[in-house]
Amino acid sequence: MHKHTRLTPPLRKEVYRKWCQGGWSYRSLGKAYHVDKNVVAVVVERGRLNDFSVHDSTNSRFRTIEYGLKRLAKTEAAIGKRLARTANRYERSVPGELVHGDTKRLPYIDGEHKGIKREALFVAIDDCTRYLAADILPDKTQWSAAIFLKVAVPRMPFPVECHYSDNGKEYRGTDEHAFMQACDDLGIEQGFTKVRHPWTNGKAERVIRTLLTEWFRKNRFTSRDERRRSLYRYVDWYNHCRPHHGIQKQTPVQKLTALLISGENA
Repeated sequence: MHKHTRLTPPLRKEVYRKWCQGGWSYRSLGKAYHVDKNVVAVVVERGRLNDFSVHDSTNSRFRTIEYGLKRLAKTEAAIGKRLARTANRYERSVPGELVHGDTKRLPYIDGEHKGIKREALFVAIDDCTRYLAADILPDKTQWSAAIFLKVAVPRMPFPVECHYSDNGKEYRGTDEHAFMQACDDLGIEQGFTKVRHPWTNGKAERVIRTLLTEWFRKNRFTSRDERRRSLYRYVDWYNHCRPHHGIQKQTPVQKLTALLISGENA
């Protein structure tokens, strides 16, 4: 028993009995026995389980310090990761030299039967200009990823040299993998993030968050076809009208045009 406890087991039984008889609140019992109302609440809850023993208690100051140290360790780890990301941040100088890809399953549209597959959003964003290609495919598989690549790459206003992604099954597999074969067919190299280093593909993850915030959540779709057409309109606006802080508040098309002009004058 804790040497400073005010409620011994007999007193705890007494408190519980008075509570059960009615007419007493936690506050009134606390005043009568010179303890906090929260202590009374604990006594009553344990009394319902016929437990009137005095439990060992750790000083709250030490619990707070222990909790604070754990939080501090997590904060330091998070800061370390952020510094690492900042230190390794770079931008390719040639359009198409590196294109980041990522995938996100989209929620069901209101009224859709939950038995059907959720569609997947595929994105490819150029590291240099932030030029974006995006589409919605029936699922998040290697075959859908291959279809997206074969449609998106020819539409980009520059040749794509390397596709960079995480290690998802839609992007990586055996020699017969559909997406890997599509890359070979198009003459595109593949690069992958290190395990547990998702921030190295940050541009793709960030543009998906942007799409969800600026396009998906601001619209209410009644059909999958409507959602797809809406995405195409947004991507066109994104490339031609939306300024980006990462490229000095230019649009992707403006950045691409400036690079082409500087190359011609070089």
